[in-house]
Amino acid sequence: MNMIRLLLTFLCLASLSAMEEGLKIRIPQAEQTVRVSIEEEANIRAEDRLQPLAKIKENTLAAALPDTGKDYVWIPGWDLTGTGSLRVADASAVLDGSVAAFLETVGKRAGAQGGRVVLLDVLRKRIAGCFTVGRKLSALRLGNTLEYAVAFAEAQPVLKQPSGFVVLDLKEGKERAFHRAEKPMSFAVAGASLFFADAKGSVRMLNLEDGNSKTLFRAPGPLLRTSPDGTAVVAAAEDAFYRIDAASGEVASKEPRKERFRIGELVCTKADGTGFLFSTLPDTNGKCRLFLHVEEKQREIAADSAGRFVWQENGPNLFVMRVIKGRVFRLDPESLKDYSSCEPKSLRPATLGTVRWLFSGGDPCELVAMDSLGSVYTLKSVGKRWRKTLIVDAGRR
Repeated sequence: MNMIRLLLTFLCLASLSAMEEGLKIRIPQAEQTVRVSIEEEANIRAEDRLQPLAKIKENTLAAALPDTGKDYVWIPGWDLTGTGSLRVADASAVLDGSVAAFLETVGKRAGAQGGRVVLLDVLRKRIAGCFTVGRKLSALRLGNTLEYAVAFAEAQPVLKQPSGFVVLDLKEGKERAFHRAEKPMSFAVAGASLFFADAKGSVRMLNLEDGNSKTLFRAPGPLLRTSPDGTAVVAAAEDAFYRIDAASGEVASKEPRKERFRIGELVCTKADGTGFLFSTLPDTNGKCRLFLHVEEKQREIAADSAGRFVWQENGPNLFVMRVIKGRVFRLDPESLKDYSSCEPKSLRPATLGTVRWLFSGGDPCELVAMDSLGSVYTLKSVGKRWRKTLIVDAGRR
């Protein structure tokens, strides 16, 4: 009798198992989701710091960076494809100049990619930390706060990711929001607001806290940059220079332009954005014309600029990088004539790359540079002499 009961129980369970198997939905192999991971290079490491951090001004953004108790050693990534290239896509500095950030691409060239943000404490001349975002970041802009930095992320079909703006918190080291968008012509950050120009030239303002946006105006080929005090955004278009109130988005002033060439870079010389330096896009020889614009008056400074220049208000001091040998010149701010110059890679300790990004340093007459091979160093003009201090040594590629 017991044997019959066991046999009936077995047959019943087998029947139920067969029914359950028949109800399962079979997904074709081609449609099954495959987990894709982003492979990171081990080219940055943290070491326990043995000495306390040097004291700096408390009213700077560098002073607000979290102290991890670590020192970081970083060798920027290098793409071995072809003749090789630096895997740093962009770099930017906060408005007070005390913090800079480098945007490094991680992952396989033909696969999933992410973006690593490496923070530089400019005042202490040290790598202060890093974090990685699981998106393919290609451009980075910092403003006047650590809580709201913005990077643009390219679409990644392999990860089913659309393109758009990624809001980054540099203090917490994380992505805090994502706003879907097509690739902009230009964008700038002021406080908790993002200003960007789309492919049609429409300049828009996006509130990074609530996600609300509005169109401000439309202009041909606008380049957007934030004023040093964060109260204004300058839009240098082909038809005019627009100065936008960063709080309301209203156009505070509009100055028509006589020459309608495209502008490649712009740096404000006045805190409210009423004066600025700008350069044209490079010609076939890589040369850019450099102009000083103040209160509707304009003067050409150089015809052979490399499109990289720095203005320091606490001097004032003007530095211009020229195409020939990549020399960096310090100009007299009144006469705008050359005062002194240096060839960065020839200064000791010697490096091999050409300056790719140039920022203001922590001291007067000091600059911070990253070259085409990934080395980061300071250049300081002392009278007619120049001094160089290496922060990141990329070695020989």
